[in-house]
Order: sequence, then C-alpha cells, then structure tokens
Amino acid sequence: MRMLRELWDGVEQDAFDPKNLRRDFAACEALVAEYERGPNCADSEIDEDAILSLAHALNTALSGSSHDAMLAAESAYNALDDYIIQRFDVDVNTPGVQSLIDSFPVMQAELSRQQADLAELHAAAKNPGSEAAVITRIRRRAERDAISFFGSPSPRG
Repeated sequence: MRMLRELWDGVEQDAFDPKNLRRDFAACEALVAEYERGPNCADSEIDEDAILSLAHALNTALSGSSHDAMLAAESAYNALDDYIIQRFDVDVNTPGVQSLIDSFPVMQAELSRQQADLAELHAAAKNPGSEAAVITRIRRRAERDAISFFGSPSPRG
C-alpha cells in the first residue's frame, strides 16, 4: 500500500524519485519470485498479478513506456480474471469461458473504469493544464472502485 500511495503521489505531483521507484520495483520483483517459488494456492495468482500490476506501473514511471502502462492494466485485468474464476468456481475448460468471465459485472466495471481513465487521459493531453485534476479524479475512482470490487479488506490485509 505504501508503494502504491507513493506512486500515486508522484503521478499527481508529476515528480518521481527514481531511486525510490527502483527500490520499490526491486521489492515487487522479489515478491513475485517468492510467489513463484512458493506453494500454488488459490490467492497466490491474484496476489502475484496485483504485484505485477504495481511493478509495471512503477516501471512506467521510470521509463515512460506506454508498453509498461499496458502491462500494468493487463495485470490488473488478470488479477480480476483469477478472482472471478476462484470466487465463482468457473471451469476454465468450458468453451467460451473468457466471454463468460468478461460478462461478469465486476469485470465490466473494471473494463469501463479503464476505458474512462483512457478517455480522460486522452482529453487531458489535448487540454494542457488539466492533467493534475484528471490524475486526481482517476486516483479517486481507482481507490473507490477497489473497495466496491472486493469489499472490505480481508483480515490478512
């Protein structure tokens, strides 16, 4: 949570400390490696995808690469995909399963949020000076939607 909060703060202020970004990216890499070595439990895939999303977002701040930004969004999608499969006991061998997963209201909400984020960022690019307000709106929406997607945090945090 600290890494995510600091990343959002840097985006809002348009100021990053590369040393801190590299430190946090390395911590994410270490966590992903730990998940890959550990026992494969139901929550581990969701957690790993969430950490990968953060790692890609940190790398986006370091590199400015749109490819890294796309990977961050894709990892967030994958985390939600895994959550739906586990939460609703979806048989991944069912024909058309991805369409079924994508039709879940929680997935549609995430895809709509990503679409809204992209539309706002595109509009901000055409209206210099609006970037800070747009970033703040996107951050607030992400924070609000995280709670509505998964409910209150589990006892594990």
